[in-house]
Amino acid sequence: MRSKKMLWIALSTLVFALYSFALLKVGMHIGYIESRQAYDSAPQTRYVVKAYNGMIAVFEGDAETPQRVFDIRVETLRKQDRERFEEGVVILSLDELARLIEDFGS
Repeated sequence: MRSKKMLWIALSTLVFALYSFALLKVGMHIGYIESRQAYDSAPQTRYVVKAYNGMIAVFEGDAETPQRVFDIRVETLRKQDRERFEEGVVILSLDELARLIEDFGS
């Protein structure tokens, strides 16, 4: 009788522990989904890289004044690249911006 009671307690404890673990994992997953949705719905900063006074410059959003002007002369670029920068190249992340500047700055 005593061994059955101990087995019952052990099994109940195991079931409770598994159930608690499952609830924890589901809660963590729901929290991740909610935080990801908040991140995805947050407005992204958009950068525009374009020609400015003969140099390549970065503008944040629709700003008229550049955030930074790089020592990259537009006249030294290939025709196709000059045309792209005359129109403006839209960049959505700082990593993408760094890669673009690195490509033309070297």
